[in-house]
Amino acid sequence: MSMPHIPNITPDISLTREDSISLLLTSIAINEMSLSHIINAEAEAMQAFVLSNPGNMNFRNMIQLNNTTARLLEEITKGQWLSLSKMDRILRLLSDTGVLSETLLEEELEIDIEEEEE
Repeated sequence: MSMPHIPNITPDISLTREDSISLLLTSIAINEMSLSHIINAEAEAMQAFVLSNPGNMNFRNMIQLNNTTARLLEEITKGQWLSLSKMDRILRLLSDTGVLSETLLEEELEIDIEEEEE
């Protein structure tokens, strides 16, 4: 069997730093929306199972449903940690490059202080 021939592709991608950061933030937002749809679909599936089989809801079926949901939520939690890590890196990138202005940071600090006082 011969080796596959891979053409030499040199794409010219020209993104600015701001474009890259915007794309990263967009990817996090899309990921959050997809996770919300997955959670909603799981809730609807649970509801349909419980409502369609009220007589078959014995202890074993309830435990199996609970275990399946728990595994799904564990995976979603892992995804949330990854999203949080991405967001943290983006914020550090923004603060390192000076994109985050001192005014914005001061506004965030004021919000945090107000929330703690309540």
